[in-house]
This record gives sequence, structure tokens and C-alpha cells, in this order.
Amino acid sequence: MHDLAVQHAVLKRLAHYNEVIWDQHINLLEQYDKPDVLMHSPKNYWVAFEYERWRKETKRIYLSFMNHAKALIKRHYSGVYYLFDREPDLVHYQTLFAAQAWPEYHYHRKTGNITPAGTHFQPDTIERLRDCFLFIHEPHSGTYVGSLAG
Repeated sequence: MHDLAVQHAVLKRLAHYNEVIWDQHINLLEQYDKPDVLMHSPKNYWVAFEYERWRKETKRIYLSFMNHAKALIKRHYSGVYYLFDREPDLVHYQTLFAAQAWPEYHYHRKTGNITPAGTHFQPDTIERLRDCFLFIHEPHSGTYVGSLAG
């Protein structure tokens, strides 16, 4: 259902973009977590999309914010759109995002564990970083109807 929701979100916006790269084709070596999709604008910038069908653990949310912040700082793309099925989840993410300092975490690839780094990232020390994130309520019916039979 997640992949269908991502595809639906892409299709809704396709008229504004000229290229789409799905997650399995994104090569950002220094990141542990890739966005669901990257879309390229004819105005020559890339935007990452994250579709959240349900609320993740706080440490996973902050890890996602940090992964995107690092990619934005390195200019891999110019913005991040977080899309949400449910408005309460959007509000929760925005509340965490608004914190003055984001707790940093280590992601252990072999085990999948996430542990506190004991440090905090100050997003406001990076000029206009917060402006690069957009949180969007993307409600849908939850059903996708289609037929391969034509």
C-alpha cells in the first residue's frame, strides 16, 4: 500500500516535474535512508518525497530529518516533501521538526538498531534549512482500483 500511495502522489504532481527516480535507483552512498522518490523540476532542482502512512518512532523520525539535512547540505537535492495520510501524524512530525535541537542517533546497519549519539544538531545554524522541508496532508480513500484486464 505504501508503494501505491507513493506512486499516486507522484502521478498527482507529474505535470510539474520532468524526471522521477524511485528509491531502489537512488545512489546516495553516505545516507543510510533513501527517500521514497526523487523528482526533478524543469527549473533544474531535485525534490525528495517521503510518504508516511503511519507514525514512526521518534528516533527514526529524527534520523530521517538528519539524513535529509545532510543530503540538503551536500546539495543532493533542494527540498523534502513529507506526505502524510493522517493529519495527527503530520502534526507530530512538525512538532518534532520545530525543536530547537534535534537529538542525533547512530544507525547500525548490521543490526538495524538505532542508538542515541549523545549529541544534538542545531538546524537553525544552517541558513534556510528549515525552509527546505514541507509537510503535506495527502489524504486518500485508502483504496486503489485498477484492472490489468483492460
